[in-house]
Amino acid sequence: MVSSWLVMYTLSILWLVIGIYYHRKQAKQLMPSGTITANSITVIIPFRNEAHNLNQLLTCIEQQTVQPHTWIFINDHSTDQSSELISFSDPTIRYQVMQLSSPEFGKKRAIRNAINNSSTAYCLTLDADVIFHPDYIQQLCALPANDMIVLPVIMRANRFWQLLFSIEYAITQLLNLGVSWWSRPINCSGANLLFRRETFLATDDFSCHQHVLSGDDIYALRAFRLNKKSIRVVSEKSLAVTTSVPTTFSSVMDQRARWMNKSGDVADGLSNLLALWALVLHFSFFSIQIVLFVTGQFEIVCFLFAAKLVLDGLLVKNSNEPFRLRLFFGLILFEIAYPIYLLVLLFWAKSGRVSWKGRDLKQ
Repeated sequence: MVSSWLVMYTLSILWLVIGIYYHRKQAKQLMPSGTITANSITVIIPFRNEAHNLNQLLTCIEQQTVQPHTWIFINDHSTDQSSELISFSDPTIRYQVMQLSSPEFGKKRAIRNAINNSSTAYCLTLDADVIFHPDYIQQLCALPANDMIVLPVIMRANRFWQLLFSIEYAITQLLNLGVSWWSRPINCSGANLLFRRETFLATDDFSCHQHVLSGDDIYALRAFRLNKKSIRVVSEKSLAVTTSVPTTFSSVMDQRARWMNKSGDVADGLSNLLALWALVLHFSFFSIQIVLFVTGQFEIVCFLFAAKLVLDGLLVKNSNEPFRLRLFFGLILFEIAYPIYLLVLLFWAKSGRVSWKGRDLKQ
């Protein structure tokens, strides 16, 4: 039982690591097939009650070495002072602040309003709580032209317990990177997503999922994939944006449950198969460890724990986070707590209590 699990888990990690390696090797060899200019990009930033995050975002925008055509901020009925905070000391920065009018609400409608108000070849969606490097926009211009470019997101842990969730998110990004080389992308994040405007408008199936407030990103990925559009995943750290793990456990669980529910609604067979395989591997590991511990086989418990720690470390080493001592202790926390967290998440997602920005997830 122990050897069978170890073989399956080792092969799974190696399968991912090989995919990540060849994906990055291929990306270095790939010559640009078209030109993305800064002036061909409109950046769309939907927001709702983000006054506490906007200052750091606005600073990043002002520090850009190259500016895009326009920054569009669209307010989804904020009840704080978010809109009043948006201004720049640099008069050359082109931006506009839009207000989502009633009865429209939600991030999906906000993004579509901004897309319809734009005129550039490309749109880039960002979340209002991200930060990025001063060369971020300039680095975008070095990318080959594609219909959709899935860009990296780093989730930062400000407290030790949050490392569980930042590591989980990093593994999710690495899974997408590895799988995209073997087959195709299965995930993307609207916090950092570049796409061709005309392709989005031509493939948009909003009427099929407008009842779900979340998921502007993954539904767009499905529409592009089903219409056989070109999709590329990139992992360069210079193209990453950074966000923080939510500050409370309940807000983290709401976030993860929201992601789980929208992934189920998208009904991507490959994504669901991989998620099921991951659940089997993690829960079987947890069950085997309990059996071994109860039967007094402590040496095997320690060996199996160490083996999984090494294998997960091999995978996480490929992320955009430097492998430091804090990350090592975070991995130990991950090995101990992750199966328990998955059980809690499954119950949380089915509880019907999931909300987002003060609204029920489904309308």
